[in-house]
Amino acid sequence: MRVKVCGIKNETELQCAVECGADAVGFQVGQLFPGKNFILPSTARRLAEALPVYITPVLVTNLNSAEAIYEVMANTEIYSVQINNCPFDELIKLKDKLPRTGKIIYTEYVHHLMDDLEMANLIPLIDAVNLDCYNLANDIVGVESQNKCYAWEAGGNYVQHSPLPVILSGRLSAENVIQAVKTVKPFGVDACTLLKDSNGELDKTETGKFIWQAQRCDFENIITGE
Repeated sequence: MRVKVCGIKNETELQCAVECGADAVGFQVGQLFPGKNFILPSTARRLAEALPVYITPVLVTNLNSAEAIYEVMANTEIYSVQINNCPFDELIKLKDKLPRTGKIIYTEYVHHLMDDLEMANLIPLIDAVNLDCYNLANDIVGVESQNKCYAWEAGGNYVQHSPLPVILSGRLSAENVIQAVKTVKPFGVDACTLLKDSNGELDKTETGKFIWQAQRCDFENIITGE
């Protein structure tokens, strides 16, 4: 089970994620919607340069034009990017700009999935799907709403039919990640908000528990043969 810890803002949070065993870390750059974890491209580049081997930096952005996204990628020297709400024609342009080693992770919201035809056109352009099974849409991430709910059964159905790796996200924590993984059976998991303390900083205890629980699911699946 691959584990990404998102919303890394500084060296202390980076060290926390690394020491707790994260496989990837997310740097949020390019803000269009509310968020407390966005940082400057220069900060993201500095933090990415400090990563040890075998831990992947991922750029997470609200930007939705190829030029703007690629500019941030070039400034951070991070060429794995997680995007959402990017028009199809802009995605084609972005794909053309990326080096061959570049990766695109496209965020889908299980409550409002694109139709089969749209997804069929999208698949050749992306490398993985980040499936949010809690928030309804990108513009209400981090915003309180009574309509938000965990939709892991729907997520599991999505994974069964997806030709691409699916990374599960959406208000995951140490308390719910085992149930989420067993239901959805994703390629990986991605968490941010519930790993932060009251000051908005990454909590080492919660982060460590989350990663251990997620990795424990893989171990149990090997033992049981599931």
